Amino acid sequence: MKLFAFTSLILMVVRAASASASAPALPQANAKPPEPLYRVTLFDPLPGMEYAGPLDMNAKGEIAGYSAPEPYHPLALPVLVDEQGNVHMPPPPDPTNNFVLGLDEGGTLVGVSGLRAVLWKDGVARFLNPGRGYFSGSAQDINASGLISGSIGDSDWIGPQHCVWMQASGAAQILRGLFAGSTTGVATALNDNGQIAGVSGSLVGSFIAVRWDHPGASPLPIGPLPGAMNSEGLDMNEHGDVAGRSSFPDGATQAFLYESSSAALIGLGYLAGAAYPYSG
Repeated sequence: MKLFAFTSLILMVVRAASASASAPALPQANAKPPEPLYRVTLFDPLPGMEYAGPLDMNAKGEIAGYSAPEPYHPLALPVLVDEQGNVHMPPPPDPTNNFVLGLDEGGTLVGVSGLRAVLWKDGVARFLNPGRGYFSGSAQDINASGLISGSIGDSDWIGPQHCVWMQASGAAQILRGLFAGSTTGVATALNDNGQIAGVSGSLVGSFIAVRWDHPGASPLPIGPLPGAMNSEGLDMNEHGDVAGRSSFPDGATQAFLYESSSAALIGLGYLAGAAYPYSG
């Protein structure tokens, strides 16, 4: 599950376990206040930092992210918030560009350090092997079997190439591209069924959300929304439903949900009163 980032804090919103999903009853005389639907917890940045941003959360409520002087600053440090709300800093293998992008239910973390794909397990960091001819990359997600998704070549001359690591000790395996002659893109999310979601691009700049049903599969194109120029897949659940966004020629961006069972692409609209048409 992805969360929203707010300046100077990490915000976690959790639906209260005791809350009723039914419609609220009419008020009665001397009635007790209704139970809250949500509990909000705020987490401060690391000491000396002005900003904290959440990037992923597992089912236990552990939050992965980073803390920095400002959003996506090169001096960003990795952050993990555990189930009890304690804020930890996994050891950064490089002093710059440290972002925890994903985590599994066992507390294994993946992300970026010094522009390279990295994995943290049991408090120890290790760089992932990008394969021959590559240096940089990013590890975006990890599932229960240890499959890792991401990209390699992000800051190399070739640009990001969508890939997976079948295991942390192996080299990256580039996934099939949607467009002929191109494997440009990022594999952003995994589920425990081995499906992979992300974005695949062409040699001329077009990019479309995709889902690979296994690492050797051809990509399934998703979107874009009607009238949009492109689409991106950002997250996915165990049913293969993909959440993402599409951009439009006027600069607007709209979130969408792809429902796997019906192959329906649903535009999710915008917040009422938004000053600018953006959701995603």
